[in-house]
Parts: sequence; structure tokens; C-alpha cells
Amino acid sequence: RLKEKELAKERAKRYFPPSKYEKEIERLYDMGLTDAEIARRVGCGHTTVYRWRQRNNLKSNFSIDPKKAVENDKTL
Repeated sequence: RLKEKELAKERAKRYFPPSKYEKEIERLYDMGLTDAEIARRVGCGHTTVYRWRQRNNLKSNFSIDPKKAVENDKTL
């Protein structure tokens, strides 16, 4: 079973190569922004953000607190 997971990770690396936006995507993700919001701010497609999350085994920030979103906007 472990070998299957390792093979899946290797396949993911081939199909989802690291993005030139990776550091900025990570920063915005950590702030709690959704994939669409991150893509808009970075200037990439939402699938780029989605693939980055898949590569890093992260969940979507889909349901965020509106107050937090306003606070995040002020920090940019």
C-alpha cells in the first residue's frame, strides 16, 4: 500500500510540475483565500492553484470567515 502512494506522488510530480507562482500561491493560501481569489491575485488559472494544492495534499479554503477575508485584503 505504501508503494502505491509513493508511485502516485511520483506521477503527480510529472503531471503537475512546480509553478513559477508557487511561493505567492502558498502565501495567499496561508492567508485563507480561495483558489479563485488566489488565481485572480497571482494572475494564473484556478487550475494552477488547484494542482498546487493537490501536490501538497491541502484542502480547499472554500469556506472562510468573511471578516478574515476583509482583514486579508487589508494586508495586501
